[in-house]
Amino acid sequence: MTYCNGSKALLVLWLLTLTTAGCATDGGIKASADDASTTASPVGQNGYSNVDLALKYYREAAELQNEARRLELEAEFYASHQDPDRAKHNLEIARDMRIAAAVANDKARSYSAGERIGGQAGLRYE
Repeated sequence: MTYCNGSKALLVLWLLTLTTAGCATDGGIKASADDASTTASPVGQNGYSNVDLALKYYREAAELQNEARRLELEAEFYASHQDPDRAKHNLEIARDMRIAAAVANDKARSYSAGERIGGQAGLRYE
């Protein structure tokens, strides 16, 4: 496996871990039966409220944006130290992370609005 393919495989694995981590654990954020009579947010995926899911996706988007920025700074360093291939590679991964962050932001906005379908990308979130 080459350096480029290995990094992309790790990126995909990392993104999948981020997006599925909330589904695999309950995180202690389940709606209880006692709260059913209050004006709590509607319960969405796996017992999480839309607010909980919106916050999860906003956090995920922020993490992806931060990681993309780190990779861009590394790319600047590599470019200034005559390693253009590595700089280009980091910029490609950073671009992919920014796209993933935009999708996470779209999901967060959809959950904030109480919707499950929509977003700027026009994607259907299941």
